[in-house]
Amino acid sequence: MASETYLIGDKVVHPKLGAGIVEDIVLRADTVGDGKYYVFRMPVGSMTVSIPVESAEVIGVRRVVDAATADSLLKQLASLDFEREHNWTKRFKENLERLKSGDPDAVVAVVRSLSERENVKGLSMGERKMFHSAMQMLVSEISLAKDLPYEETEALVHTALGKTPKGKPATT
Repeated sequence: MASETYLIGDKVVHPKLGAGIVEDIVLRADTVGDGKYYVFRMPVGSMTVSIPVESAEVIGVRRVVDAATADSLLKQLASLDFEREHNWTKRFKENLERLKSGDPDAVVAVVRSLSERENVKGLSMGERKMFHSAMQMLVSEISLAKDLPYEETEALVHTALGKTPKGKPATT
């Protein structure tokens, strides 16, 4: 059994899908057997995800950061140095590992790195998709941590990255 248990209404992060809210805890049977499942509602796209309670810790589900940590993440976005790894394969693999970790600081590093690369050279299709996923993960967590609408949080993240609230490069 997982060492951390969640209650209905708890704000949690799935390492691949971003932040959501525990909407229900249900008993159900599946091909493996009967068990308890968390039902998470993800604010983006109103998607729901069911995860076995016993597997939540192994999957990497964790609580959403607090509001002060969310503010710190926004500050990191503005201050982290841009990584200048030129080897696309190595850079992509490193960023993918960071995202898989689900660690908010690692997600910030991916968002910052890919945002800067986009400004300088543009992104490949794979990196563009990764950037979108990383942004969704980061924005959803900060949104829930600060109790802000997703769109408002997205504008805060873009501003922290030195872009317009719609994500376009800011003109100086």
